[in-house]
Amino acid sequence: MSSHIPPELVGQIIDHLYNDSKSLNACALAARDWLPATRYHRFRSIRFHSAKRIDSFQQFSQNSPDILPYYQEAIICDNSGYVPASILEAAANACLTLPNLERIKFNNRIYASTPRVVTILSPIANKITTLNLSGTLFASSNDFWPLICSFPKLTTVQACGVTFGSTEETAFLPVNIYEPPITTFSISASRQGFVIDHLINPPFPLRHLEVFEILYIDPSQTTLVPLADSIQDTIKQLRFCTVLIHRADDQRIPDFVSRLTNLDTLIMDKVYVLRPGGDTVESLSWIPLVLKSVTAPLRKLSIELVIRNIDHLDSMGWSQVDHILTNQESLRQLTEVSIYVMTTSAVRGNIDTEALKTSVGQRLPMTSRRGVLRCTVRKH
Repeated sequence: MSSHIPPELVGQIIDHLYNDSKSLNACALAARDWLPATRYHRFRSIRFHSAKRIDSFQQFSQNSPDILPYYQEAIICDNSGYVPASILEAAANACLTLPNLERIKFNNRIYASTPRVVTILSPIANKITTLNLSGTLFASSNDFWPLICSFPKLTTVQACGVTFGSTEETAFLPVNIYEPPITTFSISASRQGFVIDHLINPPFPLRHLEVFEILYIDPSQTTLVPLADSIQDTIKQLRFCTVLIHRADDQRIPDFVSRLTNLDTLIMDKVYVLRPGGDTVESLSWIPLVLKSVTAPLRKLSIELVIRNIDHLDSMGWSQVDHILTNQESLRQLTEVSIYVMTTSAVRGNIDTEALKTSVGQRLPMTSRRGVLRCTVRKH
């Protein structure tokens, strides 16, 4: 059966179903020319979590070798919470059959020394451009950089829940290490300070680093200013997501932002200010401090808010934000100001989407007149 829908439209439809396996399977059976697009999503990632799973995959790959080029990511994990060396080695051998493999994700703690891990992964090291460490425990902080530096083409590092058994003052690197061209570094965890401390004095200059993301950050538990001094000339895009501020006048992040001289894009997702009694409330009261600290000629700004009801908008300092966006020299080159408003389940059906967009525009009148304001409403 051949589809009469234009190929570009088919691609967009299937892209929207990227995380819906049942729908993708149905699309794969609908028309022969839909098959490549569905395979791109159905087989983009493979999870190696047991010896049995790896054996099954190897048998599958022998019977269907035409599927192997679609795999781009290998997730190495174990149901016990630890990845033993035997599973890691078997997974690495299986990865050798994937010609377009680009991403490796460790979804558990690795039950092997870093030198052993580096040796096991060395046959596929030249393939990997993205390394995702999720819940990974290193025996020592000195084991972090040797793993990073074992991938010569690494451009993206995602460190989520990385912890160390012991913390050393200096990073030791063996001979024959690489300086990977890392352009993106993402950090996420309550103990993210450990990783940030390592970025302050890395064993090689992060000369290519352009995108830096800190997710779920409590500034009171993280030292940021010294980090800014080491990456201030390279960072072009900075993202903070789910920031917990203990006081509306907290200067830690504004001081960090002020040192980034080449910043082009600033993204702030879901800022929470801690109120007396331990409760949190989303607010714009802290964001003006950050905007005032921007010294680089910013071009794109994105702010994501969560509201409980339409009156919640009135509790935010819109007029101050509007004034800063309009009058501050470093913000006059803005070409896009995106406000993402996420409504909670408590207000679904009670807020008209277009009315909410209009309401945000009315609260930022001067920014609206510049023609750079974009407002999007999402369901939380």
